Amino acid sequence: MDSLTHVVFGAVTGDLIAGKKIGKKAMFWGALVNSLPDIDVGCMAYMTVPDGLIAHRGFTHSFAFAALAAPLLALAIGRLKSNKGFGFRNWTLFFFVQMCLHCVLDVCTAYGTALGEPFTHQRYALNILFVADPLFTLPWVLAFIALLMLKSSSAIRQRWSMMAVLLTGVYMSFVLYSKSQAVRVLHNNLEAQKISADRHYTTPTPFNSILWYVTIKQDTGFLTAHYSLLDRNEKLAFNYTPNGDSLAYHLKDQASLQTLIRFSEGYYCLRMIHDTLAFHDLRFGQVGGWYRNDAPYVFRYNLEPDGNNNSVMGSGRSQASTREALREMKKRIFRDIH
Repeated sequence: MDSLTHVVFGAVTGDLIAGKKIGKKAMFWGALVNSLPDIDVGCMAYMTVPDGLIAHRGFTHSFAFAALAAPLLALAIGRLKSNKGFGFRNWTLFFFVQMCLHCVLDVCTAYGTALGEPFTHQRYALNILFVADPLFTLPWVLAFIALLMLKSSSAIRQRWSMMAVLLTGVYMSFVLYSKSQAVRVLHNNLEAQKISADRHYTTPTPFNSILWYVTIKQDTGFLTAHYSLLDRNEKLAFNYTPNGDSLAYHLKDQASLQTLIRFSEGYYCLRMIHDTLAFHDLRFGQVGGWYRNDAPYVFRYNLEPDGNNNSVMGSGRSQASTREALREMKKRIFRDIH
C-alpha cells in the first residue's frame, strides 16, 4: 500500500493496542514501525532497476524480519526508560504486530510480497486492492486526525479507532464480493468462449474496487479485458497481446531480463518502441486500457539500448492517473447503467 496508508493505519492501530498504557506515543511508534519494512526502498538506489524491484517487498517484508527486528527495537526503546509498565515483552509484541500488519496490507495488492523470506522466495499477492485505495484509507485518516486532536484521557478515543476498523471491515467485505464476481465472470467466459488458459488473474484498476482488469496467460501471449461490477452484459471482450519472446531471443541469457521475468511471475510482454525493445509487466495494467486496447503499459523497462528506466517507469505510473484516464475510467465503470 502507499506510504500514507501505512502511516495512518500504524498510528491508529498503535493507539488501539497500547494507547491506554503509553498514551499518544503509541501513535508515533505505530506509524514509524508500521512503515519500517519499506526501508528496502532506500537500498534500491544502489541497485539496478530489476534487482531493486526484486529487493523491494523482499526480506524486510517477511515474518522472519519482523521476528528479528521486533526484540531489537524493544531493547533499544527500553534504554529510554520512559514507559514504565510497558516492558520488553509488550514492546516486542507491539513492534512485531505492526510490521506484520504492514506485510498483510501489502499482500492485498498486485506487487507480490515475500512473506517467507529467506526460507522461500515465493511472493504472495491477493490482488484485491489497488496500491492506493481512497475508500480503504479514508477511515484511518479521519481516525488519525481525531486521535491527534483528542486528549489521551478522552473516553471516546477508542470509538474513533473502532470506527475505522468497522468501516474497513465493511469495505473489505464489499471488495471480496466484487473480486468474487470478477472471478466468476472470468470463469464463465472461459467456458462460454472455449478459451484455454494456463493461468489467469483479476486485479482492481486504479483507486477503486469496481472495475477489474482481467488477464489470461496462454502459450504465446495473453488475453486481457475489463469487467465492471455494474456491467449488465457479462461477456468479456478480450484483447490479444503476443508475449513477444522472439524479439528477445538474443537476450535470453541477459540477467536483467531473467530477473524481470521472475519479478513479473510470467505475466509480461515485449514490444519494440521507437527502435527500443521494452519489457512490460502486465500485472500493473495499461494507461487507460479500459478505453484503449492499444494503450501503453504502466510498467516499462527498456532492455536495449540502455535508457533512463527510472524516469520511464515513473512516467507510466503518472500517466495512468491523469485526469483524462480517470474520467474515461469513470465512464467505463458506469457504461451499462447510462
